[in-house]
Amino acid sequence: MTQGFFSLIQFCPDASRAEAVNVGLVLFQVEPAATVVRVVDDVAPIVKRLGRKDETATVLSIVRSMKNRIEVERFGSVDALEKFARSRGNQVQLTLPRPMSIDDLTADLDAMFDELVAVPDALATPTRERAPTLLEKTFESLASRLPDRVFIRPALHVQSLGIALHPSFAYRNGRLNVVEEMPRSGDPEAMTSRAFALSKEGELVRHLEEGEGKLFVVSTAPRQSAKTLEREGDFADILRKLGNVEFVPSARLPDFAKRVESDLAGH
Repeated sequence: MTQGFFSLIQFCPDASRAEAVNVGLVLFQVEPAATVVRVVDDVAPIVKRLGRKDETATVLSIVRSMKNRIEVERFGSVDALEKFARSRGNQVQLTLPRPMSIDDLTADLDAMFDELVAVPDALATPTRERAPTLLEKTFESLASRLPDRVFIRPALHVQSLGIALHPSFAYRNGRLNVVEEMPRSGDPEAMTSRAFALSKEGELVRHLEEGEGKLFVVSTAPRQSAKTLEREGDFADILRKLGNVEFVPSARLPDFAKRVESDLAGH
């Protein structure tokens, strides 16, 4: 594992409206110095999301031009990357580098790209579907057999506050158990912000109109890499300090899936 930095490539057609959409990702490894970059293959959903009428071919050409320029630069230091980012002023810009830990440069690029850049399913051009996680497969199977006890994206209501929660999954085995997936973002600030939100959700889950509940946060990371374990450990530490949540690391996901099935079979 080595120190690194990441920058987002963003399409910002109108700076006065402060609208920007992520269209690519750059990872820089400090030692030995190395840079990798990846951009979207299709900008049509992005242009549509912004309500723009720009020619998609023109926008894609600008995005690819940025990618080519970054590959040519071969940054020797993070200062060089930051200087390059500050020099960008057109519709396609580069955010200032932010620190991260790198385990596998190419694999980390793909994982972070999927988390930070990939177009949401509702807007994406049809492509090869992502394989469902074990957590998703478990709850989809259980919900089809026990629709009155296992729920996918349910609407849960907090007593007297008029707040509705929409967690990923929930199941009832005498108590209402709410299940959320751990985010896969490599941005420490985003992970910390999500941890605070989940802790608050865990507090609210104890006061539901549907009955007192408990919140589980489960990591469904597909790779048991050193970076994955480090990220899970950091996230678990934050949740532990905040309270209100039980964390399940990816290594324990198979056991958790069996536990859910066993809980439901026993009630």
